Amino acid sequence: MTSMALWKKLSELEPPLRDVLTAVLEEVERQKRQWEQSVTRSDFDQLREIIKTLAEAQAKTEKTLQRLEATVEKLAAVQERTEQGLKALAQAHQRLEQRFEELAEAQRRTEKRFEEMLAAQARMQQAIEQLAIGLGTVREQVGGLARSVAYALESEAYRHLPGFLKAKYGIDVLERLVRAEVGGREVNFFGRVRKEGHEAHLVGESVLRLDDRAKLTQLQETVDVVEEIVGGPVIPVLVTHFAKSEPLKKAQKRGIIVIQSFEW
Repeated sequence: MTSMALWKKLSELEPPLRDVLTAVLEEVERQKRQWEQSVTRSDFDQLREIIKTLAEAQAKTEKTLQRLEATVEKLAAVQERTEQGLKALAQAHQRLEQRFEELAEAQRRTEKRFEEMLAAQARMQQAIEQLAIGLGTVREQVGGLARSVAYALESEAYRHLPGFLKAKYGIDVLERLVRAEVGGREVNFFGRVRKEGHEAHLVGESVLRLDDRAKLTQLQETVDVVEEIVGGPVIPVLVTHFAKSEPLKKAQKRGIIVIQSFEW
């Protein structure tokens, strides 16, 4: 509102109120003139320095902001690389999980195969046990058959030995040949005989095959026991179905009469 309009409004007021307001306005005007007069050149220079300082501060702030923007851009680039690295890491992790799943599946297949192998081994073990039982039975049967054949050979020898010994070796059997035990050892053929006018004891063993020296050694041990307990002389005889050439020669050198069943 202009001063003229204000004074017009004041003229319309009641005198007491108009006087008060007029006094107030005059005081305000006075204070305004006084303030305008109090602002000096020094204050203006200070204000200008302040403004200059603020401008310099603004410039520094702008530079700082520029550096901050550059830093932020660098951080953004680092962030982008980090995100790319995290994506690559996530993909690698995914591939690793897939590989773990494949290994776990392979492990499950291996365990299943191992269980199948254990089951097969158990079946094989059972089959082996059954086979062992069968082999035991076969061994018993073979052993029984071998004993039967051995007994048959002995029985045949009991019948043929007296005549064969007389005809081929000039040995007379003075008493029936028997199976005997002398000094804790079993003697298959035992009895008194005479050769060239001299009495002796015949000590004989029967084996299905004469194929090693051990059987000759066994017969010699029996002969030694009979000589020690009964007295000598002793005529050793070994009866067999078949004699190999080497042990046969060894027996002949030791003075053992070897008779093969096909000879009588």
